[in-house]
Amino acid sequence: MNSRLTLMDFLLLSVPFLLLYRAAESKIIGLDNAWFKLATSLLFFLIVSFILLLGFKKVRIQIKINDLFCGGLILFLTCLSWFIFFFQQKYYAFAGYKMPNNIYLYIGLTFLFSLIILWGLFKGNNKLVMVALLTIFLCFWIVTLVSFPIVAQRSDMLPVIKEAGLSFLNGKSPYQIYTLFNGQELYQLPLAYLPMIWIPYLPLVFSGLDLRILSILALILTAFLFEQACRKIDFRKRLIFLSTLFLLNPYILYRHEVYTYFFLFIFALFLVFLIKDKTWPAAVLFGLSVSARQTMLILIPVLLVYLLKKYGFKKTITLALVTSAVLAITVLPFFASSPTLFKYGVFDWFQRDVKFATPSALRTAFNFSSLFGMFQLGELLQPLQAILIIIITAHACFFLKDKKQLLAYLTFAYLVFLMFNPHLMGYMYLSLLPLLFLYLKETESPND
Repeated sequence: MNSRLTLMDFLLLSVPFLLLYRAAESKIIGLDNAWFKLATSLLFFLIVSFILLLGFKKVRIQIKINDLFCGGLILFLTCLSWFIFFFQQKYYAFAGYKMPNNIYLYIGLTFLFSLIILWGLFKGNNKLVMVALLTIFLCFWIVTLVSFPIVAQRSDMLPVIKEAGLSFLNGKSPYQIYTLFNGQELYQLPLAYLPMIWIPYLPLVFSGLDLRILSILALILTAFLFEQACRKIDFRKRLIFLSTLFLLNPYILYRHEVYTYFFLFIFALFLVFLIKDKTWPAAVLFGLSVSARQTMLILIPVLLVYLLKKYGFKKTITLALVTSAVLAITVLPFFASSPTLFKYGVFDWFQRDVKFATPSALRTAFNFSSLFGMFQLGELLQPLQAILIIIITAHACFFLKDKKQLLAYLTFAYLVFLMFNPHLMGYMYLSLLPLLFLYLKETESPND
């Protein structure tokens, strides 16, 4: 049985690999050239932009794929994932990374279930294929939990969330200054995350379990959500995207220590409800999304344009009030209990990175901020962000008509914001994945 992939599909599938490359390029191949990094940032911007443009093309080049192609891709992702694991074990050995004694058992299981996926595809047993894919996913994450500890030497995101959770459970304000050890010295930093980032971790903090269990649950739920929401897309095509973008995403397996995956699920759930016209739960979920990441505020202008056009002024205001109420309920109690440290952590801590757009940013920036830093123009980044968002919103006022266009405007607005943001880490681009995947769904089956 054949399916087809378009150029748009291949570009979307390339996104995780480009994120992985940028995260590990200087570590793997020693490449640390500023202009080359700027070029790869431009490439990423162009890839996402072309995906959006190709969604409006009626005639697209299509390539047939079969069961062997799908099974081969799963096998390739499995091999790449093990390469990433052994690389991490070597590169982060100083942080306590080491493989378990029974590592070859896990390797054997993943390759065995890769073959089971291929057999299931030949037999047309979709349930068996999904169970096998989930088993491979769990094998990798079990090895992660056992082999790669949560330590500040690799990343301070989950360690500070754990400390904040302990403070909250002990009746103290989570918004305070924490002291962590990076392997060489003690250093201090505030809790820099909004409440809906760290609150979901509280059950794990209370029970003393690994915080990444929430990441495992979130990724499974996200994959299941898209599996159900995109049923009219051919199963083999869904399998390719679910494995590459979520369950076996090589970048996610490399950045296992970041906090963003449960937020990704909330945001994806909001988008699914939005395109299915379930506005009330969408309003609640968007409030939770903003309560997790303040970058979601960038989407508000385009969302308001869409809601006003589709539902009118009265319902739009009501939905905005629901979102505002959710935001107030989740954020204001913590702001009121410690306003100075809340403001310092959530806002001022990142504002310091306006100064990040300097020549030194050329070593790490994955956007255009380094170009501005070369000419000492970093202070222009935020005004430029505002101008570009206004232009995108104004354009939407005249041309936004349907859900596919809504997803395109939301994606481009968020992309532009990130490309010109003074503070930018590669994992921030992961929020584009649900937007792009649903955009693909609306392009192929708009009535689903």
